[in-house]
Amino acid sequence: MLPVAGAIRQVRRRGRNQTMHCRQYSKRPESVSAWLAATWPCVNSDSATGDVSAKRVSRAPGEPSPHREPTEIRRTLARNLRQAREAAGLSQRALAKAAFYNRTLLMDIEDNAANTTLDTIARLAKALGLTEIDLLLPNMGTDTLKHVSLAPEEPPSETEPTELRRRFARNLRQVREAAGLPQRVLARAADLGLARVWHIEVNAPNVTLDTVTLLAKQLGCTEIDLLRPKDP
Repeated sequence: MLPVAGAIRQVRRRGRNQTMHCRQYSKRPESVSAWLAATWPCVNSDSATGDVSAKRVSRAPGEPSPHREPTEIRRTLARNLRQAREAAGLSQRALAKAAFYNRTLLMDIEDNAANTTLDTIARLAKALGLTEIDLLLPNMGTDTLKHVSLAPEEPPSETEPTELRRRFARNLRQVREAAGLPQRVLARAADLGLARVWHIEVNAPNVTLDTVTLLAKQLGCTEIDLLRPKDP
């Protein structure tokens, strides 16, 4: 009987110790998210609430996650695209056909300011007889709308990067080097990975507008600065 009584006392003692430990932990004043923010400053509060996409993205206090609402440049593209298409007297179906693009995706850009790629912007601008920057500038002038016209159908190249992609890669490298930032530092700030930043600068892949916005914000410039042709 004595061994059994000793085992019971040990179980009771362990239970009291676990209860005391739980009470001590419950008295901690900080929440998990506050502890994370204090321990890992590079991880913002969104990562503690499940928004993994915003992890390590530097934002001002109260600024929404860049993936929740359309960015300003996406709204600008949607507004300008609709105005240019209507100025040319084109339906969404006609423009999609001329740009070799899906009509449903075109509707998503115009109606919801959907995230899209540089190649898509180049296709749509070319089909309307405009430059890509014309579709991205905040205030599309009436003079620009007067020059809108349906360009001859020409399938885009599937192998060579567009001029817009090359320009973005070139401008990104120049702005980064002018700021004195190594690729590693920019990659960490934008949470894109070193290989990704290197790939963009060297191979000019087809990236999205959100990626352009993210890199521009980390470099302290605008998306237009990274996409506009430089003065000779």
